[in-house]
Amino acid sequence: MIKTLKIKEPQFFKSEQAKQFRKQLVSFYNQPSGFRTQRKFPISGLQLSFNNIKTEILKKTGDKCSYCESELKIQNLTINHFRPKSAAADLEGKISSEHYWWLALDWNNLFPACQICKSNKKNFFPVAKRRATVKYYAKDTLYNKEKPLLIDPEFENPEEYFYYDQNGRIYSDTERGVTTINLLSLNREELIKSRQSVASEILSVLNDLPISVNFSDVDNLENEDLIKKMNSLGKDLNKFSEPYLGIRRFFFRRFINDLNLKPSFKKFLSLDVKRILRLKLKHENENINRESKTNQFEVKTINIKNYKTLSDISINFKRTNNGNAGWAILIGENGVGKSSTLSATLKTLIGRNYRGLSFSKDEINREVGEDASVHITFNDKAFADVHIGKKIRYFHPKDYFIDSSIVAFGPFKHSNKSDKNYRKFKGGCFIDNFFNPAIPLHNSLNFILRLTPEQFEYVAIALLDLLMLENRARIHRNLNTRQVWFQYDESNRKQYFSELSDGYQSVITLGCNIIEGLLLNNESIEHASGFVVIDEIGANLHPRWKMQIVKRLRRTFPNVQFLVTTHDPLCLKGIEEDETYVLQSNNGQLNVLTDLPSPSEFRADQLLTSEFFGLYSTVDPEMEEEFKEYYELLYKPKGSLNKSEEKRLNILKKQLRDKNHLGDSLREELLYMAIDEILAKQKISEKPFQRKEVEEEVKEKAIELIDEFLGDLEE
Repeated sequence: MIKTLKIKEPQFFKSEQAKQFRKQLVSFYNQPSGFRTQRKFPISGLQLSFNNIKTEILKKTGDKCSYCESELKIQNLTINHFRPKSAAADLEGKISSEHYWWLALDWNNLFPACQICKSNKKNFFPVAKRRATVKYYAKDTLYNKEKPLLIDPEFENPEEYFYYDQNGRIYSDTERGVTTINLLSLNREELIKSRQSVASEILSVLNDLPISVNFSDVDNLENEDLIKKMNSLGKDLNKFSEPYLGIRRFFFRRFINDLNLKPSFKKFLSLDVKRILRLKLKHENENINRESKTNQFEVKTINIKNYKTLSDISINFKRTNNGNAGWAILIGENGVGKSSTLSATLKTLIGRNYRGLSFSKDEINREVGEDASVHITFNDKAFADVHIGKKIRYFHPKDYFIDSSIVAFGPFKHSNKSDKNYRKFKGGCFIDNFFNPAIPLHNSLNFILRLTPEQFEYVAIALLDLLMLENRARIHRNLNTRQVWFQYDESNRKQYFSELSDGYQSVITLGCNIIEGLLLNNESIEHASGFVVIDEIGANLHPRWKMQIVKRLRRTFPNVQFLVTTHDPLCLKGIEEDETYVLQSNNGQLNVLTDLPSPSEFRADQLLTSEFFGLYSTVDPEMEEEFKEYYELLYKPKGSLNKSEEKRLNILKKQLRDKNHLGDSLREELLYMAIDEILAKQKISEKPFQRKEVEEEVKEKAIELIDEFLGDLEE
């Protein structure tokens, strides 16, 4: 982390839109607190409006993340509020709902950040003193009033707080430095590797400098060369756009200081070099607690080999363009290994810590003849490994995952009618329903009645968000009568939970069980992190809910990762590109299709006949069987069909043509013939489906058929 540049405030902040945003904020927060209950931050489109300032804000850091110094481009840039725009949290997760809304549109409070740093920072802003009174603006006043435990890269020089080792790790001898490192996870694996490479590069350059024995003799030709090279290096180290300047400057400073240069020599050094050497590291006498107080649990990759029917499957979780947590959705016929993937993931994460849940030797895929393994990596240095052979060996810290929120649901998500046989969460984990369908989910009504007043406020906001009732209703409860109800704003109508439709109740039950797990390790639902597994996400939902369930869960839990399965194309609405995994069994061999377009480009019926679900037709089962037989005959190489097979193929072509399934015109028929031949080859191929390759082959085949047709016409 290095000091950012002061950049002139963009015109956007003087625009009419920005003025309207400020008016909305003042109007909302000037209301008595009772009127603001169960209402979220009033400007939902603020981040979108910041698209206008992305080019300007990157000038603050020279196209780098303000916190970790990794390179940023417009497309992966997120704009972060240094002081959160609402619900600021301390390290224990305690929230101050009023802080810091008045800085939401303050140019000096906005920094460019990578998606990971923004995700790690969330709404945390711990302070050593009391939080400033609402509407304090000046940074020096805020700093003195609060003594923030995060280092502000615009107000102060972060290089005074940090030092590094040759392996790329970052350290600090101050409480503020340690808090900043831990909260932002600045020692995550990819950063360490990048900084290690930079450290190796700068140390190599420094070790090649022509060091003379006599530094007092400036006229010595070697020393003249040394001064020239030092000054040149100092100039390079002040090129602001270079990534990881902090570690480069640290090793340069340490190298020069270790030389103990005499003043007569130093006076020939450039201003660039002197500026770097001038900096002094801050130290504190007290023993610094270097352990992180925040949980940065985020899955990066999952790889499973030889487990049950799975031969080899890899899943990657990537954050979305707006910085929210990634999803992975598994599709495929029954028996291909969707549920096994979920099971292996859960057992690896918390298996040996959770009520005796563990792997069995019987779960090895015997057809492969090799031991089974599960390897899960995270966005920090941690990993989880399980090897299943003669012995079952776990490789990860014993209690690492049990302090994280992991919630899992099987396909049968029925609710407990009371607290009888109530299964408590262990840590933030509840996976009983996934492994045992007879175990019901926790009763949502009882959960809501148990909440503290502060928790009830945040849970109500989350549920209204999930049900798309934000700013249209409020949730009330009566602890004496043990009743919970919606009060709709426009009609003032009451609707008790018991009166809600099954669809509403099932979504509320699902939401409350997720929230219950999150609250055990997080204070704020909106900023909570966790990992949720759902087998058959659309089970028992009305089609309208199926189309909305993913979008609603993403909106309500933006920092929670989801690993889910489905058989329903409607549940793909809300899934982004590269988040879908299609599992196919080809002659006993598992193929996983990942080269897929965005599901948002398809209608539900198109999804069914695309590579996502692979149906030949959605008309009727008889048509499906005709297509299946048609493709089976097409699979066979040309010239290998006997007379009866050729006759049957021609009959099928005529039947499908008559039903307009081979095109309405000659043009379409030629195109369908090209497509069908390529798809036939793909279906017998052991290689996974590759959309781009198929598209190219179809083009070539279509041209070939058209040329043949035109040639026949000329003859």
